[in-house]
Amino acid sequence: MPRTSDVPNQIISLINADPSITRRQIEDRLNVGYSAVQKQIKRLIDTGVIETGFRVRESRLTHRLKFWIFIETRYNSKAAAPSDGLAPDYQRQLCQDITTELLRPEYADHLLFGSVQVLLGADCDVVLVLYADDARHVLRFVTRFLRTRPSVLSTATGWTVLNDPDGSDDPHDPNEPEEPGERQHRDT
Repeated sequence: MPRTSDVPNQIISLINADPSITRRQIEDRLNVGYSAVQKQIKRLIDTGVIETGFRVRESRLTHRLKFWIFIETRYNSKAAAPSDGLAPDYQRQLCQDITTELLRPEYADHLLFGSVQVLLGADCDVVLVLYADDARHVLRFVTRFLRTRPSVLSTATGWTVLNDPDGSDDPHDPNEPEEPGERQHRDT
């Protein structure tokens, strides 16, 4: 069962992944009761983060950074899933794996899932949209999950500031120490 603090972010991620999701499906996916889901959805609606009908309003998210992760893929039989002819099966499987992984508490505390799509005719094959307050949480997801997937050849990340109440555009939280072995990537 997720921690209470994880539930709002997990609800936002589920709605972003499937705007037609029902409250019952949210309960089932998060393994929490009706009252917990109802309470969190009401709070998210009252604060303007989601609208009735479950549409997330990007301008009301408390996470101030939006990230685009561009993923180049390659076929790998270990990553293959049944194909329906719409997208290569390994790319669809990667999108499903990403969505599932982002609901885990390890990531749900710090990252909000925006969307993940397979692209056609682009320099990359898949684009993932995430929201966060600190770029290092995105870096952790990319290095610990994405780059370990057999179908991922390379990644590139772009970001922008959404809600910046103090005027700073630094995606790094100065109060949080860097982890050993991680280097901060910032333009200066």
